[in-house]
Amino acid sequence: MYFGITVKALLSYCVAILSIALAPLAVADITSEADAINIAGKQRMYTQRMLKDYVLIGLNVRKRKAQDELDDAISNFEGNLSQLETYIQKSGTQLDLSEIQQRWQNLKPAYQKTPDKKAVETLRKDTEQLLKASHEAVLSLQAHAKSAPGRLVNLSGRQRMLSQRIAALYGLRIWLNSDQYVSLYEQASTEIDSSLNQLSAEKSNTSEINSKLKKARRQYKRLITSANTDKDATALVARSAEKMFDKMNEITSLYAAEASK
Repeated sequence: MYFGITVKALLSYCVAILSIALAPLAVADITSEADAINIAGKQRMYTQRMLKDYVLIGLNVRKRKAQDELDDAISNFEGNLSQLETYIQKSGTQLDLSEIQQRWQNLKPAYQKTPDKKAVETLRKDTEQLLKASHEAVLSLQAHAKSAPGRLVNLSGRQRMLSQRIAALYGLRIWLNSDQYVSLYEQASTEIDSSLNQLSAEKSNTSEINSKLKKARRQYKRLITSANTDKDATALVARSAEKMFDKMNEITSLYAAEASK
């Protein structure tokens, strides 16, 4: 007996708490067109996050964190794909996810293997095709929504992907000691700059969105400054990219909430 609680009762209580803590988190259903665009947009981001983490593990930079993040990205990509499938069936939206599903099934085993420097360029190209297919899905959902808010959810959400893309391309350049990724990096950087300008000019923005866009702009500058240093700044670029992702993810959620009103 301890403070009126038997050992048996205490053990039962602990088991119950552990069962709750270890139970899989329930995945919320997609309830609106804006939610669907947001979730589909995250799929673009996960393609680049997986590539980034694969490269970081290969470089032995923030290796444990990168592995955890890669595992989560794989799980979340599949979970989101399942959510989108359910949404399409319930809503009657005309969207074919078969290309994404096939490309993912072919690509997933490569991301579950130990990173291989000799195989990473093939992996990048295959991931690029998955990114394109995922982007087409977002565009299809946006076209079905036929609303300006849906466009903003897409545009804002795309910046999440570009933040991860910049970090992935930077890491590839370091790992392979090659300048072949410079043009892709510059395209991604220019697109973020242009998109932030477009988003900031939106007259429908709330004061909260405008405030967060200013913070995202400052974080973007830090990311580019980190990437443009002469020394190897892989870890710093990865951290800056993650902060950029966090800010754009918040903004995208706000746009989605506004679109769902």
